[in-house]
Amino acid sequence: MMYKLLKIKTDCKTKFIPALLYSAEACPVNKSQMRSFEFVISSSFMKIFATRSKDVIDECILMFDLVISEIVSKIKSKFLMSYNVTDNALCSPFSANAVHELAVLKSQSGYLN
Repeated sequence: MMYKLLKIKTDCKTKFIPALLYSAEACPVNKSQMRSFEFVISSSFMKIFATRSKDVIDECILMFDLVISEIVSKIKSKFLMSYNVTDNALCSPFSANAVHELAVLKSQSGYLN
């Protein structure tokens, strides 16, 4: 049973989440889209664990470390930090915008790595 749970967590982190959040680091994500991402995760866990209980699903999301808002903040900040330090001539005019978005992201989520 433990192996099966570990496999689910690994598959979610390496296959499911990257496919779901493809390009979310470069594009703005509004609240409606964030709720759509959360719905996909919740409904997937409902099918995997054969339950309709919101409390069980919320606990599974926390235990599997799949809180979408945190994941989006992490990948977006990583993208913006790498974008900001690039020497590419096409990217440098927009570097100030990346710094501003990074500051906004930091103030909203408190995450900056």
